Amino acid sequence: MNPLEFSETASKCLSGAPPPCSCHCPLDVDVRGMMEKAQKGLFSAALRIYKNFVVFPGIVSHICGEPCANACVRNDVDEPLSIKALERTCIEQNARKRAEVFSVGEKDKDVLIVGGGMSALSCAAKMAQRGYRVRLLERQQKLGGRLWGCDERTLPAEVIQNDLMLLEDLKLLTIETGVTVDSLDAYESDVVLIATGEGGDTFGAKGKRGHFFIGSLVNARQSIIQSIRDGIDVSYILENYLKVGWMESLPEHSNEIKFAPTTENIIARPAVRPDNPAAWTANEAKAEATRCILCDCHNCVDVCDMLKSYRKNPKKTILDARDSIYKNAFDLYGAGKGLRQIMSCSQCGRCVSVCPAGIDMRYIFSDSKHQMHQRGDLPDSLFDFWVRDMEFSNGDEASLLLEADGKAEYLYFPGCQMGASDPEYVKASWAWMNQEFPKSATLSLGCCGAPAFWAGDAEKHLEAVAKIRDTWNGLGCPTAVLPCPNCSDMFRTHLPEIETVSLWELMADRIPKKYSGRTTAISVFDPCPSKYCPEMQRSVRQLLSGDGYDIRELPEQREAARCCGYGGLIYTPNAELYGAMTQANAKLGELDFVTYCTNCRDTLARSNKPAFHMLDILFFGGHDRALRQPPDVTQRRRNRERLKRELSGTDKGAAAEPHKAIKLVISGQLREKMDRELILEYDIAKVIFEGEKSGYIGRDPDTDSYFAYFPIGGLTLWVSYRRGSEGQYIVENAYAHRIHIINEPVEKRGLPDDAK
Repeated sequence: MNPLEFSETASKCLSGAPPPCSCHCPLDVDVRGMMEKAQKGLFSAALRIYKNFVVFPGIVSHICGEPCANACVRNDVDEPLSIKALERTCIEQNARKRAEVFSVGEKDKDVLIVGGGMSALSCAAKMAQRGYRVRLLERQQKLGGRLWGCDERTLPAEVIQNDLMLLEDLKLLTIETGVTVDSLDAYESDVVLIATGEGGDTFGAKGKRGHFFIGSLVNARQSIIQSIRDGIDVSYILENYLKVGWMESLPEHSNEIKFAPTTENIIARPAVRPDNPAAWTANEAKAEATRCILCDCHNCVDVCDMLKSYRKNPKKTILDARDSIYKNAFDLYGAGKGLRQIMSCSQCGRCVSVCPAGIDMRYIFSDSKHQMHQRGDLPDSLFDFWVRDMEFSNGDEASLLLEADGKAEYLYFPGCQMGASDPEYVKASWAWMNQEFPKSATLSLGCCGAPAFWAGDAEKHLEAVAKIRDTWNGLGCPTAVLPCPNCSDMFRTHLPEIETVSLWELMADRIPKKYSGRTTAISVFDPCPSKYCPEMQRSVRQLLSGDGYDIRELPEQREAARCCGYGGLIYTPNAELYGAMTQANAKLGELDFVTYCTNCRDTLARSNKPAFHMLDILFFGGHDRALRQPPDVTQRRRNRERLKRELSGTDKGAAAEPHKAIKLVISGQLREKMDRELILEYDIAKVIFEGEKSGYIGRDPDTDSYFAYFPIGGLTLWVSYRRGSEGQYIVENAYAHRIHIINEPVEKRGLPDDAK
């Protein structure tokens, strides 16, 4: 996306779009803003908003037909909000207060307005408020025109007088009544507005530049409300003319509703019945205002933990992403948080499924990361562990291809994390594939490339995708069998030429129903990418029902599936958000969970939520495996190495690096820290090995502890250790950072001779 595309996408966002009541209001009153203030008892602030839109609050609140009430979404729940009564209450609550007048700098432009009806007066007020010198001439002795013909019961004369007195507070507005204008030549001005009423004089000014016509002079049938609206609109037209010389006509207004919330979650509340309908108390008005749900589109925020945590308007979120790329204005933890928010998207896709404008935040954030990585502006060290882990899965130590004895019809691709979590998962499911499809099933161990894609590293992602494509082509283009929803999403998006089927769909059609009489109730935790594969979700439930389980659905499932916290690699840039998401997932339901993604199962287990993987139930009887603690980051590597050895029947591919022969002693507490900070035991061994070999180590004589450092990927890893007996090294501490240490002889550093 380029900057213009970011801006255009933000403009499509419906957050802040007028609610249905405002759309039907002939004066576009910001009802939501008013009610938000009234709910807090801030009637003065609410009146200020109202007055800004209607100019004459008392008049409008008496003669308005209240079309907003007909559009109120509460009509479908209980009763519409009493908006008109609340408008009047705001006026009454401020009746004894002097109106606040905010002055702006005076502009060197003069406006002449001929006529004193409502269109002329509303335009005059708006122009004067914006700093223009306005001179208004009215033939009659009093202002208001048609207002005085209204029924006294509908619009009392006192209300008219009170509102017209508001004009006295406008210092740049000069009003002259009882003035007969025969010719405009006697008056000097930069722009002229003629509003002489139905059948009024045009002074021969039609077609002249800088002369505008408005009100019942132009449209004899228009209402008083419409006259006010035209006056407000023409004020902007006059201002535009004074600035750039453009002659424009009045705009057409549409009451199209771009966003209206669903009513399913609106709680019914009876309308307030005031003791005196003609004079609401402040408490009554406040209670009625709280019935307003402040209709606004925040669908994406409602379903996204990340957007909730940033408490930011979605439009600003998109524009912050744009500015992070093209202005490089924000650092990782800067005030704008643009960069950190980009890296905190879990890529779950829930946002686009609920966005009425079809905006895909997932794409916006992934594209942002790819652009920033390409420009070198993304702190790649935050994703370094995950990308190296992907490369390990696709390297000699863990990748494997077991070809079929005959023509390959199926390519079983379990992904990298299933074997990392438990090698028995892959072995059992592969044995089932061989049994069901003898001589036609092929196994490929590797990674789909998701970590590199989520890290914004397009080059390494495309390498991983190309490896899969080459393997698939070499096997004669078999159908890929995918148990992992993340892999399924990656294949669907980046390898669309490959026909795929989920393992669960194959099993649902081939594993016989047991109906064992088990009445165990469980809940299915759908992995977030499964929303793009409803057949996968259906098949999992079919398998569970066939095995006798009683499925109790979670409040957020299927198309509303949540991210477990693994997606987007958010753990490293935003561990706090990751923790909040995993804890929220664990509290979704009281029953044990069943899921079909090993990342989901393991993150749930880390939150002490009993969770089965589907394969636990199908091949291992479930039972105590729901509480199986996930392996740490080092054991996940070892599991993949072991899986390759056991499936291949050889030690081929086992790493022979000398540092792996080092004997380390690591406490349980330190292992927990290493797991949290993504530090591998292998890497600690390498740091010690390289330090001992090169001599670049330090020693604390008081504790006899040594420390060494060595670059591991994009980080520098530091290790504190003691030398034990029998070649052992007792590790005391380890930590990593982004600083790289350059070891150069002193003479290469350009220092003065006396400093060397």
